Amino acid sequence: MSKSSRWMAVAILGGLLASASVFAADHADGPALATDKAADINDLYVFKAPGDDSKVVAVLTVYPFAGQDASFSDAVIYSVNFIHNETREVTPVVCVFPTEGAFGCSVGEAAVAGTVGGDAAEEGGVKAWAGLKDDPFFFDLAGFHAVVGGMGGFTGTDALSTQNTLAIIIELDKSLIGADGVYAVYGATYRMAHDMGGM
Repeated sequence: MSKSSRWMAVAILGGLLASASVFAADHADGPALATDKAADINDLYVFKAPGDDSKVVAVLTVYPFAGQDASFSDAVIYSVNFIHNETREVTPVVCVFPTEGAFGCSVGEAAVAGTVGGDAAEEGGVKAWAGLKDDPFFFDLAGFHAVVGGMGGFTGTDALSTQNTLAIIIELDKSLIGADGVYAVYGATYRMAHDMGGM
């Protein structure tokens, strides 16, 4: 079982997500993950639901530079994990794609099932959607090279404006992830081994 993860901290203080948005970015990896795009995490975004402070939204993107034929893997577990800073209690939100075109996400006893690229599935305080999306990350590649090379500044042109990614979008009642406080949040993918070698 291999794992790819990205860490970041977010604050949930007094029942409110203190940060408007947090994210980590990664669109190019080493050889192992470069050939396993369905398990390769691009970004994780976590923010309070617009207009509803009782909910948290997490967006996990995988499969860099995804084409129309890109798909999630039935052999990968996708998760967003909330860790309470004081209690260290971990609340995982887990999504799987058991058959082509279908997905399921769960947190604790709450679970939803839906169709990839279809309408969002909602039940028990969990709302989830999965499918191909325009990559939301902005990166001025030409400007980056210009600044690093000492030859100018940023251009304001998004090098990813025409690129897509696979996204899992989850909206949760904050009560499902535990007590108010400060949380660390990380996204992870776990590739399941098909041959357990008799174990």
